[in-house]
Amino acid sequence: MAGVRPHLKIGVDSSLNNKGSTFKIGYQVGLEIEQCEMLMKALQWTYEFVQYNNQIGHVLENGTATGMLGDIQKGRIDMACGRFRMTADRARILTFTYPTQLEVNQVYLITNPQKSEDVGFLFRPFSTVVWFLLSITILIVSATFFVLRAVEFKSKEGLTAGIQNSISQVLLSTFNLEIRVKNKSTFFAFHLFSAIWLLAWFHVFVDLYTSELSGMMVVSDKKHMPFEDFYGMVENLRKGIYRLFTPSSDRLPECPREIPPSKCIAMFSEILSRHPPEYGDVTRLNELDFVSSQKVPLVGFGWYPAQRISSKFSIWTQELFHSNLVLIRDFPVCPAAYIVRPTFPYLDELNEMIIKVLPAFSVGLS
Repeated sequence: MAGVRPHLKIGVDSSLNNKGSTFKIGYQVGLEIEQCEMLMKALQWTYEFVQYNNQIGHVLENGTATGMLGDIQKGRIDMACGRFRMTADRARILTFTYPTQLEVNQVYLITNPQKSEDVGFLFRPFSTVVWFLLSITILIVSATFFVLRAVEFKSKEGLTAGIQNSISQVLLSTFNLEIRVKNKSTFFAFHLFSAIWLLAWFHVFVDLYTSELSGMMVVSDKKHMPFEDFYGMVENLRKGIYRLFTPSSDRLPECPREIPPSKCIAMFSEILSRHPPEYGDVTRLNELDFVSSQKVPLVGFGWYPAQRISSKFSIWTQELFHSNLVLIRDFPVCPAAYIVRPTFPYLDELNEMIIKVLPAFSVGLS
């Protein structure tokens, strides 16, 4: 297909949008659409969006699909805008691209407006013992810098100057501060140790504690939660302690592998017949007025890249820094990818470009 510039009809469903993007199509705004546009521009393909309103659809037992998935299966549209989990029932009848997310976890989202002012625990993610050990480590690092400087500048620096410059070097390496250090070291060992310490520090306080790119802040695994896994969530739904919050009626949490799909559907049908779900975008859980208006607390769910959720519990800081929206990470699910029509002739070109732009795919899934 070299030299051919295809024109694609791309389906986009309103329940897949992720706020935070400036790209719009009609009433829809979201990163999902923005990423599709970015991918098409990289391929230099033309396209048009076909809008769906909470009609992603699902796979029926007879091997056909409904909604947007059904239109892809029948070839009415070329591609779905969104990363779709490569579940077994979908894989039997639909054509997936190269995975855009290889490691994905199911996540539950809960909030408690009565405790929204209690955010002090955000700054205490580690136990006292861990903080003590970190402090000891910093002192040891400072002492190591001092010894290295003492060896190199023993004829130029006294004890006081050596200590001051060592502390300055720790601050410079740790926090990337603009601090002038007299007599800059030229020792390879000094710079090697500085680089190792910088990597170790960033691993603890950037990768594990907080990340502005992922919008997730780590919370101690010891923090008390109403539930910690799928079975705890289901128990809370059965008792009416929480009510399910979902974008559409055919979008439900995935069950662990030990629960057959038919039993999973029957279980949620029974629960939701007793306690009907609330419908809406999961980002509304960050709206205190909306959450406060609910007589029963809501629990949302989603599927997020594993690298974005690095701990059992996290605070969602993407929408609002002082958020009281807690994410509970659960079991891994199948990878996620785009879906194209069965006779799509440009799959190889699309897969090659997806591999090139993989770092851009880091939001929620469907």
